[in-house]
Amino acid sequence: MSSTEFLEGLKNEFPGAITKIDIGYGQKFAEFSSNAAASIFNVCSTNERGRFDLLEDLLAYDSGDDIVLVYNLYSTLLNHRVILKTSLHRKEPSILTATTVWLAALSYEKEIAELFGVRFKNHTTEIPFLLPKDWQGFPMRKDYVYPGGYSGIAHGSGVERRKR
Repeated sequence: MSSTEFLEGLKNEFPGAITKIDIGYGQKFAEFSSNAAASIFNVCSTNERGRFDLLEDLLAYDSGDDIVLVYNLYSTLLNHRVILKTSLHRKEPSILTATTVWLAALSYEKEIAELFGVRFKNHTTEIPFLLPKDWQGFPMRKDYVYPGGYSGIAHGSGVERRKR
């Protein structure tokens, strides 16, 4: 079964939760409602037609209106790929963790939580991953205002570079 057929089956299994299926630049992707994340993740990993056993990548971007998450999945058994995409409300972005299905999501989710402010429900740890514990804000958001310094060290546009 192809990944396109798998996505069509997924859309039939979750009517209303899969909002769009498309093929762009040779990639097959589906947009889904974040409320159905747990069910969709489980079906993707366990369904005989999908068997997506590898989360190749999880990335986020700020669209201006929403925080968008993109899950790149690969089946090592069936040699096919799909991309799952969901949009989260930027005021309180949250979604169920994917670590219960793909352990590889652990580091990706920690990074996205710190840089975009996404809350991954049932995530195993809240320990800072990239930023210091006292860092304020989410630096990868479009509305983030960079501070003039941190811990007494000035940086940004107000700092002149040394000439060599």
